[in-house]
Amino acid sequence: MNAMFSWTHHDFTTPEGIRAVKSEPGIVEVIESALLDEDSRPRTLPMAEGTLVILRGVNLNPGAGFDDMISIRVWATPDKVVSTGRRHLRSVEALRAEIEANTGPASGGEFVCALVTRLNNFLGEAVEALEQRLEEAESRIAETRKRFNRRHQSGQGHGAQHQQGGDLHRYPFADQQHNRSCQKRQHQHNFRRHGKNPSKGSVELMRKP
Repeated sequence: MNAMFSWTHHDFTTPEGIRAVKSEPGIVEVIESALLDEDSRPRTLPMAEGTLVILRGVNLNPGAGFDDMISIRVWATPDKVVSTGRRHLRSVEALRAEIEANTGPASGGEFVCALVTRLNNFLGEAVEALEQRLEEAESRIAETRKRFNRRHQSGQGHGAQHQQGGDLHRYPFADQQHNRSCQKRQHQHNFRRHGKNPSKGSVELMRKP
């Protein structure tokens, strides 16, 4: 920790974290309630002693969705920061490592600025990952559309070659009607050419009403 600046971070869902926040000197009741509130919306509350800042960061934990945001509550004064959270947040871990190495922020104001910067950086990475997923999905959709169009065009080509017989396959009774019509014409041709009476079945087809 920097000699001019101290920072403590607590899990507000544990008894130890609740006791630690309540025992922090200089924290009034409204700030204490905000630091321990289960459901808190992002906001800023400036006061004479310091500033309350409640932020949300993208959830980059394994198996989590990007829309499941993680909240962090910060009470910052020039020489001291008290923060609370419930789940692991990479921005907090990054700041902790920098402060322990004496390369991080040196005051409460710098801490808030550094925290906001890291939250935005991780959010940018999440947005880039989502954009990449969208591009991959669009590519798959475009390829599927191309394959569908090729099959559709190929089907039209085969359909033009078989246009004459297409109607027969379209209706289940068309083949039977077609066969009866051919037989009728054949019997009529034989009768005119040879003078022979067609078969009984053909007479029924040729008989006038």
